[in-house]
Amino acid sequence: MKFIASDFDGTIHYRDGIAQNVRDALAYWQSLGNKFGIVSGRGIKNLTYCVNYENLKCDFLVANNGAVIADGEGKPLKVHTGNPDCILDVATFILQYDCRYVCVNDLGEEIFICTKERKESRYKDDDRFVILEEYDQIKPFTQLSTVCRDVALAEELTDLINEKFAGKVTALRNGYCIDIVPHGVNKATGVEDLLLVFGGSHDDVATVGDNSNDYDMIKAFRSYAVANAIDSIKEIATHVVTDLAELVEKELER
Repeated sequence: MKFIASDFDGTIHYRDGIAQNVRDALAYWQSLGNKFGIVSGRGIKNLTYCVNYENLKCDFLVANNGAVIADGEGKPLKVHTGNPDCILDVATFILQYDCRYVCVNDLGEEIFICTKERKESRYKDDDRFVILEEYDQIKPFTQLSTVCRDVALAEELTDLINEKFAGKVTALRNGYCIDIVPHGVNKATGVEDLLLVFGGSHDDVATVGDNSNDYDMIKAFRSYAVANAIDSIKEIATHVVTDLAELVEKELER
């Protein structure tokens, strides 16, 4: 039994959905007794909705960049959570910059922390948004996230968060977004947890991705970058492929 662990957005799913040749290749891969699933920065509820909407058969789901390991139906099997004591400190730091909000994700349940000015101008009628001074939720989180004005700020702020909150959280950049997970969690540790849950060895896994938050799993395992991946991912991937159909072909040739 072998595993293909794929990022979702920009790797298998694009604006026009999932290509039919990719669907056919993955169905054949699974018919041989192999496993396929998604490793994403999305929360588990959102990720489950997306794969169901696309009618994509998955044997496993890894959400929040490795913080949540679930079966193909989205039922959590292993969860890593962060200490809630750092949420306000992280949110206060991030909201000093030109960021829209800080989303607190707990197994897919989301609360958005924002400034008073942004609440009044953008989110006045949305109860999911609370101003920083009024946030009083004391519960663990699987991921915090924010949206920056551009990629340059996201790059800078990711480094600043990792420096200021070292040992507490890990910030992972994905385009102009930043995902912040409990310290020590990333997509590579998520895949390692996956192997512990489902059984399998390191060499049984092929990972594939396109962006910065895929870096750890691309570096840690036999890996593929899709053709549209950023250069830093292509540089460390074992192979660069057009799509997952070509990946399946190469894995079956091994």
